[in-house]
Parts: sequence; structure tokens; C-alpha cells
Amino acid sequence: MSEHRIAEGVKWALEQRKLGRAVFVHCAHGHGRSMGVLCACLVQAGLFDTWQKALTAARAVRPKCKLNKSQQRSLEAYLHEAQKQC
Repeated sequence: MSEHRIAEGVKWALEQRKLGRAVFVHCAHGHGRSMGVLCACLVQAGLFDTWQKALTAARAVRPKCKLNKSQQRSLEAYLHEAQKQC
């Protein structure tokens, strides 16, 4: 999961939400990559101030979700860059 792919997913999802459309985030198993993009979306939408809090909320609904170290690094890098652009 690259920062670029996270950025693409977040941009698309937030645009769809502005249009009033439902957005479903998923990948092959729905445990890692999709959770990374979902956490980024939730932070960028202003619903959570950290990806860790967003992941905790997601785990309340989907307990098996997790991010490996590589996914965490990509998510942190994406959010760091996104924050600099605000």
C-alpha cells in the first residue's frame, strides 16, 4: 500500500461523499489495506484526529482488522504529507 494509492483512494472517497453517495472501502480480506485507506479517509474527513483512533473505532465493528508495519508507515507518511498541504 503506497502513499500514492492511499491519496487516490481518499480523494475519490471524499469526492463521492460530497456528492451524497455511500462509499464502501474493501480489499481482498478487509483486514489491512482497506483499513489503511478507511483510517486515512476518517482522519481526512475530520472524524478522528489520528489514524490510531480511527482504527480503534473500525475494530469495534470489524475486530480482525489490523495494519502491518509497512501499512502503518505508508499511512503515517500519507497523513504527514496531507497535513503539510493544509
